[in-house]
Amino acid sequence: MDIRRAALITSIACVLGLLMPVWNGLQRMAALESKPPGWWIVAVIVILFSAIPPVFYFSLYRNEGTLRFSRREQSLALITALMLGVSQSIRLPQLVGSLAYEGATSVLTPERGPWTFGDSSTVSGILFDAAYSTLRERNE
Repeated sequence: MDIRRAALITSIACVLGLLMPVWNGLQRMAALESKPPGWWIVAVIVILFSAIPPVFYFSLYRNEGTLRFSRREQSLALITALMLGVSQSIRLPQLVGSLAYEGATSVLTPERGPWTFGDSSTVSGILFDAAYSTLRERNE
């Protein structure tokens, strides 16, 4: 897969990953009883700022040129990936420990309702992160 195709997939995944969080946020903002008179201006600003990542990835897809990153930027990306791995591995024992039974409850059998928009939003965010990771790997 080339960088342009990865950028297109990332752009689509980003749009899908942002639809529900932005929609939920706008619904909550509109449902406020004590909303200020110009609340719709804030809503437009939220939508515009949320559109920045998918527009960037789509413009990256449309770009015919080659991308070149300096060694310094490549080193920064590697250090960032290492720090993310360290932070995730620090939290890993807590995650594994939460799988054990504590009294009558367990993380494996949560007591919760049916699938919600928040769950769909989480899955969309994970898919966006996976598509973005593919883009970053292909670029290096």
